[in-house]
Amino acid sequence: MSRTEAIALVSALRGLIPGSRSKYYTREVESRLREILSKNPDSFTMDDVEELIEIARLMEKEYMASGRRELLDYAVKLRIGALVIKVVLVEPKTRGLEEWLFGSLGAGESSSREAARAGG
Repeated sequence: MSRTEAIALVSALRGLIPGSRSKYYTREVESRLREILSKNPDSFTMDDVEELIEIARLMEKEYMASGRRELLDYAVKLRIGALVIKVVLVEPKTRGLEEWLFGSLGAGESSSREAARAGG
């Protein structure tokens, strides 16, 4: 998934936020969800990702208590969105982009890549 697609997903999630009126998914939680999803994509952190997952958990808990199916449906989307934010927008910042893209290659392959860059 590209960065542009990830940003579009965050925007779609922001537009689909279900209303709060419950015990676990409160107005404060809804407000915090809106705040996180309104951030500049470059400023997302792992703390934001973890908080989104916790909000999804609260929505699932509320679904179990109230039967509000829209909360369960949104919680699934929010978990996927949190994963996309983590992989596309957060992790490339926390590691060098090259390490992120090529970090799983063996040492020999990495050395070959470096040699190719050096012209040798």
